[in-house]
Amino acid sequence: MQKLLIVLLALSWGVLGCPSAPGPDGDENETSSQMIFDGGTANDQPGDNGSQTSGDAGPNDNTPPPSNAAGTCADPYDLLPGGDTRAMPARESALVGSCGGAGPEAVYKFVLDEDSGVNIQVDGIDSVIYLLGGSCSAASEVENSCRDYEYAATPAEEINIAKLAAGTYYLVVDAYSTEERGTYNISWTVTPGGFCANDLYEPNQDADGAVSLGATDIDTAAIEGAEGEPAESVEFEICEGDVDFFSLGHMGGNLSLTATLTDEAGTITGEIFKSKRTGDEDTGYSYEEGESMGELPFDGALESGLYFLKMTGTAAETADGPNYTLAVVHECEPDSYDSYDPEYDDGSYENVSIQLNNTLPEPVQRKLCADDVDTVLLDNVIAGDITVTLMGGAGFAAVVQSVNEDVEDTEAGTDSDGGVADEEDVALTDRVADVADVGDDLVVTITDAAAGSYLLTISANGVPATTEYDLNAIFAGIADGPANDQCEEATTLLTDNVEVVGHTFNATDDVDGPTTEDVNSIGDTTISSCNGEPEADEAMAAAEDEGLEPVGTPADVFYYLNLAQAADFEINYDGSDNGFSAAVYMLISNGTCPVDLSSLPYVNTADGAPLCATGTSNRIRVDDLPAGDYLLVVDGVF
Repeated sequence: MQKLLIVLLALSWGVLGCPSAPGPDGDENETSSQMIFDGGTANDQPGDNGSQTSGDAGPNDNTPPPSNAAGTCADPYDLLPGGDTRAMPARESALVGSCGGAGPEAVYKFVLDEDSGVNIQVDGIDSVIYLLGGSCSAASEVENSCRDYEYAATPAEEINIAKLAAGTYYLVVDAYSTEERGTYNISWTVTPGGFCANDLYEPNQDADGAVSLGATDIDTAAIEGAEGEPAESVEFEICEGDVDFFSLGHMGGNLSLTATLTDEAGTITGEIFKSKRTGDEDTGYSYEEGESMGELPFDGALESGLYFLKMTGTAAETADGPNYTLAVVHECEPDSYDSYDPEYDDGSYENVSIQLNNTLPEPVQRKLCADDVDTVLLDNVIAGDITVTLMGGAGFAAVVQSVNEDVEDTEAGTDSDGGVADEEDVALTDRVADVADVGDDLVVTITDAAAGSYLLTISANGVPATTEYDLNAIFAGIADGPANDQCEEATTLLTDNVEVVGHTFNATDDVDGPTTEDVNSIGDTTISSCNGEPEADEAMAAAEDEGLEPVGTPADVFYYLNLAQAADFEINYDGSDNGFSAAVYMLISNGTCPVDLSSLPYVNTADGAPLCATGTSNRIRVDDLPAGDYLLVVDGVF
């Protein structure tokens, strides 16, 4: 008996790939400084910022509190250097701070022999904490010492006072409400002479601890808040002997840097340096300031790269230095695919971030200027013209290269890895393309492009200012749908062991697949269409209800098969890398296409059920398929 083998390679909707860029060190797990502002670049910066700690232990020794201490104003606990942990007492509230504290409280006493900076943190329960000065009376509450974090006990309530005058003080740990119970923890530090209380981004006194300002424009005097919220101001402070370091990425072109004092507590100066990196991947990298680019205010052209801003100042008092804001304006701002480090920028084939194989419902939004380069990978599924439009990209330059991903290793005489493509097996060959400005757009046309991949490289061509553009492409080979998406145009399978490549891009939906019955684990029977039609209808309706443009219903293509005699029939189908999912079934035909394809009977499996195979790849076998005419249907699942 004859055995017929058919292999189908199927393709479907295109995808847009948007991988995130790693940091300039190439290791996403390496320590990086905190990104303090929303809207920074897709680059990690060197450094690591921790929370502020300062000073010596508390003013008292570690003598345990008296056994009869009650933690009340009349009999307070002593606040020892090691802090304290204990259960909140169950009693009536005697004190209430200016910011709350309706529940019971515990009172602690401590004495400062000299003016000092004090940091106190309390966690464990939903508490309100405040300081009383001189006497244990709510009327003697220290100004700005009452703290009540909005979201219960995490993080800790914190009192941070740069300089507290010498004297006797009472710390009140007050339960937020009368129902609040549990165990609280107190930790605290005292810095004789005071500390720089508002410098919240310490330690950032060297390049390795630099605070990142990103690579986009930023003015810390007016940080954009949440939608509908007013802008916020982020200020930095330099106290006596302090230095502040900031890092910023720059994509090239002009850079403007200014600093503005927000008080009169001293003076500040700033200088910008080129980044200097030492070390390697094995030992780790460290950073330091390299060549000086100039002092603030700075306004000049710089090449792309990482830079450090070093701020120094003079302080009127130890614990009260000048507060300042920073404004950074880049002539060339990056988009989310860009990096100031060419090793990770999307300007090369290795780092290409945008991959197209069909026209997108919405174009990709990009930015380009100065020395920046963008790349796009065009996967042409079916031979035909490719037209790429950069809306707003007039004046840009563009180059097209063919991608050969299985290059012969000339030294070894064979593929370097036995035929499986890797980075060493990729060659880029210049490809003729028509590049022309059309109004405000740049249009790139690759005529008669064979099936395969093409790299489009776009450069600013001397345009200095940031230009926003939208990117989309039309692939003529698939724009009007496959040729065999109508029964009358079915592709004829003429020979044994035939292999065909097809696609369902923009195809029509002419026929419903057979219904199948499945029994689940609890014995319930579910009935569904082989091509996912019910799910498609439901999803289409939901999209329209939400005001969205629906993608479409499952699309099918047809293959015609004539068996002159009975044969064992086998089909192997395999989807492409873009995640195609198919439903494959067969119709018994008399060699013609009726108006109503649902009148054609389905080919059944040995158990009498209609043949139906779904998924990204599958193998179908039908033993002793009778001679006759058949339509093989490849249906794209919604």
